[in-house]
Amino acid sequence: MAYTGQSLAEAENGGWIDAVHPDDRTRTAEVWGAAVANRSLYQIEYRIRAKDGTYRYFWVCSAPVSEEDGSVREWIGTCTDIHDRKLAEAENQRLKERYCSLVTATSQIVWGATPEGLGISSEMLTTKTLSLRNICFRACFTEFFCIQSVLLMT
Repeated sequence: MAYTGQSLAEAENGGWIDAVHPDDRTRTAEVWGAAVANRSLYQIEYRIRAKDGTYRYFWVCSAPVSEEDGSVREWIGTCTDIHDRKLAEAENQRLKERYCSLVTATSQIVWGATPEGLGISSEMLTTKTLSLRNICFRACFTEFFCIQSVLLMT
């Protein structure tokens, strides 16, 4: 409540959902409803509005605390700010897409080398080796240029 600026009265009885980004509310309410109905772990990420009106992404996890008779006494949980990670993931995806479009638009030379760095002839490049080209474009951004011994040159 300190983060959102909501009072206890505003947050109680489901009022906390008002601090969730409008685009995330339906899914958040559905996942919360299922967790409550099943007395199960609640895990979801969504954007929460700060008291200054800005939204940040949070990973939310909570669990029911049960009484001896199996009824739920309360829910405890955490809201972890993951906004910077989400921004970094989006930027990484944008760069991957940009790189892939650049590679697609340019001529490419695929060549192979032994582990010792000696070039091998095109006859020695197998279908399996050439398929690594496709894997490379889907690989982590920092590993674009080399997967095992196959190097991609543009």
